Amino acid sequence: MMKRLKVKGWDEFQHYKDRAPPWIKLHKGLLDNYEFQMLHVASRALAPMIWLLASESEDGSIDANPEKIAFRLRTPEDQVRAALKELIEKGFLEDASNALAGCLQDACLVTETETETETETETENTLLGKPNVPPPDFEKQKRAEETKRLRGDAVQVLTFLNEKAQRAYRPVPVNTDFIVARMREGATVTQLRQVIAKKCREWRGDPKMENYLRPATLFNKTNFEQYVGELVVIE
Repeated sequence: MMKRLKVKGWDEFQHYKDRAPPWIKLHKGLLDNYEFQMLHVASRALAPMIWLLASESEDGSIDANPEKIAFRLRTPEDQVRAALKELIEKGFLEDASNALAGCLQDACLVTETETETETETETENTLLGKPNVPPPDFEKQKRAEETKRLRGDAVQVLTFLNEKAQRAYRPVPVNTDFIVARMREGATVTQLRQVIAKKCREWRGDPKMENYLRPATLFNKTNFEQYVGELVVIE
């Protein structure tokens, strides 16, 4: 029997309980769903299309054959394979036949026999059905997207520093990299702004200290930890 995949939490997308609807619900909670937003952009784009396919069945399941899914969605098969793999790994799709371990293999995702000399990269590519073609580096693209977001936040923080300290630091890596590094370590935009505001109150007008109202000093790893520790905690 052909294996099938089921959309996890299908009731969230289903309106009628006694028939397959001509439409599905897209819950706005997805906007704040961390796991969903951290999916690769291609997987996020294909997920609603897969849900539409699932609406054709009463239980929210789909045929697990990526070739058929690719045809229905008019999408390259390699993109469908990669999206299915990630959606399964992240828990957005479940094995409807209680045989997830063999599901993708039975759906023809594995087309080559492993050899003793097969490398880890080749093994991963085989699972995607492309033994000799490297799969999309989703993790690398995720890091790139995260870096882009952090740099946007860093520019806002730098603008705040320029306003408070009456400076004109440009949003170039030599200035923003300090801010990005602190945010990667867990610092929030609010904390960064609070440190800026506090040091501007303390140092502005002081000929010796005013020159230190700069990214290299404020957001230096050691200095910043000290400055954050000086902030007043309101309970």
